[in-house]
Amino acid sequence: HDHHVTLRESHVISCAGTENPAEEDDRVRVAVSDKCGGSYCITQRWIHKHDVIASGEDRTLEGWIGRSKADSIEQSRKSVSAHVARMVGGTTTPTNKPFEIVRHSQPYGTVTGESGLFFIGYAASPANFEYMLDRMVGSQGDGVCDDIMRLSSCVSGSYWYFPSNQQLRLLATS
Repeated sequence: HDHHVTLRESHVISCAGTENPAEEDDRVRVAVSDKCGGSYCITQRWIHKHDVIASGEDRTLEGWIGRSKADSIEQSRKSVSAHVARMVGGTTTPTNKPFEIVRHSQPYGTVTGESGLFFIGYAASPANFEYMLDRMVGSQGDGVCDDIMRLSSCVSGSYWYFPSNQQLRLLATS
């Protein structure tokens, strides 16, 4: 969803769960299936394009993300290709977000070598990930790709399913 990019003066991109639901009950609603009690997960490893980031104007980079550099505030007007707009489904801030996920991320790497981000997202349905991934690569019928890919390349990814305690107990007794 919004594994939003924060642009820092050192030109390092890091992600945060700015759009994660604040309350635990809301995070559970987003990340745990009410049908099976388990959680679907996506993991991705991204490598940052530091040459692009270093040569970009702050205003351009902020436009590609859809957030301000200084305080990570979502821009009220975004291009259709801005990362935030692609993940929430439009250029305005929606009140209803049908494809939410809970995100976590961890930067990795060295100052002089490869660096990037390890991203993990949880959802009550894999459809939430499919929606977002389709929006990233322009497969939602509009042909518009997410600007995040100007700044970072996803080099690996996996889907996971984490069963509930009840499902694990059923497996252990069968």
